[in-house]
Amino acid sequence: MGRRGWRLAGLLAIACALTGASGDQTSLKEDMKFAAKAASQGLWREALFRWERQLKAHPDNARLHNNIAVASEGLGDYARARREYDQARRLASESKEIRTNHEALKELCRILKVCPADEPAATPDAPGGGPA
Repeated sequence: MGRRGWRLAGLLAIACALTGASGDQTSLKEDMKFAAKAASQGLWREALFRWERQLKAHPDNARLHNNIAVASEGLGDYARARREYDQARRLASESKEIRTNHEALKELCRILKVCPADEPAATPDAPGGGPA
């Protein structure tokens, strides 16, 4: 299974891990599950719509920021993915999964040479740092 496959599996695990008793939480659980299924089918815009809708009600939910970052990556919006991973890491600095996803984005940006402008990446073949 490739890196993206593992990430999708992680999204499904995240969706299943979220629990709560209130009606608002039930909606969160339902949207997380639906969005994870959409993402697993490559329907990034649908997944993103669901996660963004929930983010309005749960702005401090690190998992939502992480999932939005993954969807943004899937859509090729690496700058937004970076911002969302940064926020997810601020909210859940101990999360190994979020850290791993964030580092994978940085590596992808370095390889594709599409690093967001707010994060110049130093590389061995880029003297003095700067965008990779």
